[in-house]
Amino acid sequence: MKLRHLMVFLIFIILPFYSSAQESAYTPQEKESVQERVSTSENPSEKTNPDFPEGLSPDAALLARLSGLFQIEDPTSLYSFDLYDQEVEFFIDGNWELNLTGSLAISFSGNSETLSITPPIFTQTVDMSTWLFLNKTWYFESTFAEEFTRNSLAVGYVGNEETPIKHVRLGNSDIVFPDTYPFIKVGGGEVISPGIMGTFSGSNWNADAIIRYDTAVQREMVLSGMNEVTDELLPIHTPVSGKWFVLPSSPINGTVTVYVEDENGSYRDDSNRTNGRKWRKLNMAEYRVHSIEGILELEFETPKSVAVVYTGNWVSGLGNAGAELDQFIKDTRDWFNLAEESMPDGYLPNPADITYISNLRERFIPHIDGIPALLVQERGHFSPFVLANRYRTTGTNLDIVYAETEIRVQNLSVQEFQGQFAEIFRTDITAPPTGKERYRSPASRFPLAREFPRLYLPASRQTDTGIAIRARTYTPTGTISLGENAMAGTIRVVRNGITDTAFQFDQDSSLLTLTQPPRTGESIRITWNDSDDTSRNATLTLAGGISWQATETVDFSLASAFSWNLSQEGYTDASEKSPGSFILSAGTSFTGETLAVETAFAMEMSMTDTTGIYRMLGMDGALRLLYPHHSWYVRSSLDVEPILGLPAFGAIDSLYPTAVTLSKATRVSIENTDGDLLPYQSSSSIGGSVLILSATHSDIAHWSSGDILTGQKGGNDFRSVAALSLVLRNPGTRDDFDIFLQLGARTEDYYEDPDTVRTWRLDTPPAGSGWMTQTVQLDDDDRSALSAGQNLRIVLRPRNGFSGPPATILPVSFTIETSRIELRETAFATKAEPAFTGSGRLLSEEIDDPVSLVSFDSSTIKRFNPSVVNRVLAVHFTPEMATQTINVSRHLPEVPLWDYQEFSFYLYAEQLPDPADRTDASVLVSLTRPRDSGHGYTTALDIEIQALALEENRWHKVTVNLDSRTVSLDGIGLAANRGRVIHRDRDVLPIRAEIAFIDWKLPTPTPDPIQNGGTAAHTLYTVYIDEFHLEGSESVLSGKNKTAFTWDRPGSLVKAGSVEVLANPKFSVTADSSVSEKQNLISGTAQTELTILKAKTEANITASSSTKRVTDSAGYSVTLPLRYVQLQETYYADFAGNTFLRDNSLHISGLIPLSAETALDFSGRNLYRSLKFETTPKINTNKAGTIAVTLGSLFTQTGVSPHSSITETGWQ
Repeated sequence: MKLRHLMVFLIFIILPFYSSAQESAYTPQEKESVQERVSTSENPSEKTNPDFPEGLSPDAALLARLSGLFQIEDPTSLYSFDLYDQEVEFFIDGNWELNLTGSLAISFSGNSETLSITPPIFTQTVDMSTWLFLNKTWYFESTFAEEFTRNSLAVGYVGNEETPIKHVRLGNSDIVFPDTYPFIKVGGGEVISPGIMGTFSGSNWNADAIIRYDTAVQREMVLSGMNEVTDELLPIHTPVSGKWFVLPSSPINGTVTVYVEDENGSYRDDSNRTNGRKWRKLNMAEYRVHSIEGILELEFETPKSVAVVYTGNWVSGLGNAGAELDQFIKDTRDWFNLAEESMPDGYLPNPADITYISNLRERFIPHIDGIPALLVQERGHFSPFVLANRYRTTGTNLDIVYAETEIRVQNLSVQEFQGQFAEIFRTDITAPPTGKERYRSPASRFPLAREFPRLYLPASRQTDTGIAIRARTYTPTGTISLGENAMAGTIRVVRNGITDTAFQFDQDSSLLTLTQPPRTGESIRITWNDSDDTSRNATLTLAGGISWQATETVDFSLASAFSWNLSQEGYTDASEKSPGSFILSAGTSFTGETLAVETAFAMEMSMTDTTGIYRMLGMDGALRLLYPHHSWYVRSSLDVEPILGLPAFGAIDSLYPTAVTLSKATRVSIENTDGDLLPYQSSSSIGGSVLILSATHSDIAHWSSGDILTGQKGGNDFRSVAALSLVLRNPGTRDDFDIFLQLGARTEDYYEDPDTVRTWRLDTPPAGSGWMTQTVQLDDDDRSALSAGQNLRIVLRPRNGFSGPPATILPVSFTIETSRIELRETAFATKAEPAFTGSGRLLSEEIDDPVSLVSFDSSTIKRFNPSVVNRVLAVHFTPEMATQTINVSRHLPEVPLWDYQEFSFYLYAEQLPDPADRTDASVLVSLTRPRDSGHGYTTALDIEIQALALEENRWHKVTVNLDSRTVSLDGIGLAANRGRVIHRDRDVLPIRAEIAFIDWKLPTPTPDPIQNGGTAAHTLYTVYIDEFHLEGSESVLSGKNKTAFTWDRPGSLVKAGSVEVLANPKFSVTADSSVSEKQNLISGTAQTELTILKAKTEANITASSSTKRVTDSAGYSVTLPLRYVQLQETYYADFAGNTFLRDNSLHISGLIPLSAETALDFSGRNLYRSLKFETTPKINTNKAGTIAVTLGSLFTQTGVSPHSSITETGWQ
């Protein structure tokens, strides 16, 4: 609410005060009636009252007066009163703080003075509430808080015992509906949700009604005992690197020397690729050697190169690879060769090559200070020695899960390591051996190489596995706070799989209190709705109910509720739902002294998505705009001779057949360089600082360059980038020169590894032109190489005839300006089958829509992108003669196929295969999820569209009817030979989408190989794909029943003399059933309590038809209190979730209290054991008070259980 609105409101309140203040004060005996207080004249002393009907109540008279029923002049005030009137309550409480701050500073330095002025800044803080209660019937209230972001306003009527209307409220908070009606969960509370509510009652009946506008999202809290459980999902592509290395030899004897690459090091190696690389020898405190396992462990993590010297059979006397290194490399390569996806050439030397032995020496055995050393890690290259199965995490209770569903991965396990790490292992038939050889197996070092071999390449950040390590953290909490936006009435508590309704929620403090506090290790799951005004979908809620107390023990109730989304242009996705329903319920209950029985029935028409559209995948990949600071622009190192290499140089399909080394002797400095800083200027048109590269070249071999520290200064990373765009301008008069872009430059100032730098040629802007955008696209090989350096370099040199007419007039003076950089990322993985061996090329990127999908289907696309530019997935590829399939895939949140009638997406092909080849060419779209076994995928949907059905250069909407299993294109049904559903299983919830281009062949005659290394995609085919979504949400009619029986008899049940044998028995059974067209479900819960000779016992069991098990969960608790000793055991098994918990404790009170506790926790395949002992002796003194000392010990053990299921009880 704005300030002026508040002032109007305050004036409205103050005017009645002012009006009544002009009247004479009355004693309580002289106060007039409400009718006489309604003034009809501007002069308060002249009251003109209408003739009211006899017996009309003051409240009705006031309403009639305000409605204009009586034709008299409007009063100057609606209600006037004195300060001491008993019929009026008026409060203003809180504070309103206004601040005006500024500063003036004068500093003196020598003879100079500096004046610094900070302009005044006005701020205000408000926390104010107002309450006006008239005649103990009508009220008005308002609150203003949190910088006017949390304001409430309400008016209402309060009845008395004689009126059936008890309470009516109109406002934007505290619009509530009770949760006493079965199956009706509307809730409400002090959250901001506008609406109107009413409460009515008579001698033996009660009724409620509500209309409310909600913007809410669902929240969840999980507790283990009184510890809040927080889950952290750690992506599987981020293992700890540069810390542990498995050496080819085991055991290791003798002295071990370790070197780390360092530009200030005093040692050099003789590598041909990195001539002059410097090394620092580590002192023995910086590393340790696990001799038996053959593992080198550094005390730190480093991305730099690491080498080790030790005595072993890894090197021969001639400096070649020894038998141990040879076998180590072969074993590693054999493990990766089992992968479903082939690895790129060069990741490891190939034993089939004639030069294999020399390749091993060149790759892994440099001579440092004249001594052969084993290169266990080289920056920017794959290392077969790194132990890549460990991850940094601070949580406990680790699991390895699918990130979108948190379902456990069955063929992998995870365990804690050294308290701050987690390590994963395979558990299937490829599991590594146990014992000291465990870590030496490549299956241990690279556990996911079979499924995702590229995960362990330097560019692993883009590998889409869908797998994560879930680390669970337990935070002690003294209270359960749901936050100020929690909606009362929407809270649900599940304790050990059983619904718990014994709790209270305090709206003022937002605290939830459980009647039975959680025991140690007990699982509590709390869900509720939070009011959130940023929610995309808003809901209208209506509800009403009436209950009748027929007798003192029998009640009947009837209620209904309606909830529906109001946004006709919205959509739902995995993060925000929009369900709608209409429900009619009836129930009855009997409550006796020891027996309680209740049952309720309901008919519900529900729809999971009232918007009608579920967005699965939007192709809205991240776009990062970089505006470099001028400090990013630096001179290229004078000690480095750049090598122009792949992809523009050095391959058959490159723009230039051979790599080029730029000599220091032909280098020309950039003009106006200030030390290491390059010249720049500011630009308001392009933004940021503009780099100015000017030089004069008098020879065709001259070159100049400048570096942009995008990684070193900007912290950017190219390993997940699909495309990079650079803006360029040529303000000069010459354009007969070449511009080359290098990524991965300036790793060190004194040398450069050409294998970790990629080079592209940019198109030279015409002389005198304006700003132009140049884009280069990165494939998997490019990203794999770019793991060492993340900086950027621009190289300029006169055109030499290879890329166009040579520079015929020398010298060449030119200027190139550049500024903004765009980095486009994509979560899609690409793969060619079989893998490319020659000129094939495959790229994917998410870009601004270049062909206007909005104009093709504006109604749908504008729903998804109402205020932003639409983005699409662009797939560029050139197949080889042997290529069968081009695959593009990514993981996505779990998709509820069963709730919708249609699956749709959009497709646009710039080119299609030749007409003669189109009969075999097709597009296959698959929606899958991993199998429970961990091997392969379960298919939810496979559809195929023949290329003959498509047209070039136009958008198509492909729609699949999931009911009839038919395919349509642009609203027209396709024949089975043009489009078909191969497989459909709506019970499968897919989490992975894959698009495959099958048999998109090279045209005939085969075109010349497209040269790589330029700014365009330079591929034969480009296809755009966008907006995977579901349409046509279906309504479901269901019938429900809930029946509960409780027998509770406090006190003694069986006695033997004065000894209670059995006491306080309680037994309860709850049964829930639901019948619908899609699913029939029955579930039940049984609980019992009984005290046997002072031992309190509790037990529970749950079962449902949703599983094939006899029981879903079961548990018991036994507590035996003696005089000074208390024994307790708690047992709980969740068979559906495969978790198990058993706690035992002993507590002794007295002069020296003692406690001992044991715990056993099994989750997935993770086993946790603990033993805790504690004593706290106390000494009471009259003068010093109480002196207490606490002594304790804790033993914990974590690991992977030898059993995969809790039904295998031998380990308990």
